[in-house]
Amino acid sequence: MRPLRGQLLLEAWERGAAGSALTRPLALLEAASPGLRGEDWPDLSMAERDQNLFRLRQITFGDGLRGVLPCEACSTRMEFEISVDSILHRGELRHEAVWSSGAFTFVLRAVTTRDLAEAVAAPDPRRRLLELCMIVDGVETPKAVADHEEAAVAEFNRLNAGAETRFTLPCPACREVTHADLDIGKFLWVEVRHAALTLLREVHDLASAYGWAERDILGMNGARRSMYLEMVRA
Repeated sequence: MRPLRGQLLLEAWERGAAGSALTRPLALLEAASPGLRGEDWPDLSMAERDQNLFRLRQITFGDGLRGVLPCEACSTRMEFEISVDSILHRGELRHEAVWSSGAFTFVLRAVTTRDLAEAVAAPDPRRRLLELCMIVDGVETPKAVADHEEAAVAEFNRLNAGAETRFTLPCPACREVTHADLDIGKFLWVEVRHAALTLLREVHDLASAYGWAERDILGMNGARRSMYLEMVRA
């Protein structure tokens, strides 16, 4: 996996901009991992997908993940910072859950992006996700899902817990605690988009000042490009 910088950053942004909120995270991973087949990414579990996104974020923008959240009680803006490394070392990911009930043996696998894409259009997305991910005695059976939905939902939540990044923030103003869920796919896309637009503005400024081609500007290291920009903007 390579960090998203220069031309690769712009390629990742272009791929993501052409997709949906569900496919953008995979577009970023595809751009950063040219040696892997793009069609394999949708079949990663969401927890595995997110681990790869956190790794990509770490090598591209650093270990400190910073953001701002409003307090749920008084709307005060609260800053937070999380170490990506601490998230990556939360423990081993589970890929399936197996349990028995009566005469049936249930096997539930972790949900994937492909599953979400199919389930989102269903009348009951949660039920459809369970049907896609659960096998009963070697056969996919919607009726078994319906008959054992409560147990299946509990197992589903435990199995896919690795795809959730939750934390709490105490408000410095009112002392109330805000519970937050970090969606690394959305978070990283916002950072990539901002970095890509910043880079395009730098290319524009240097091309306008010196007449250089885009490929030459993007081929410079960041320190040299920044120095030229400093002189242009002085």
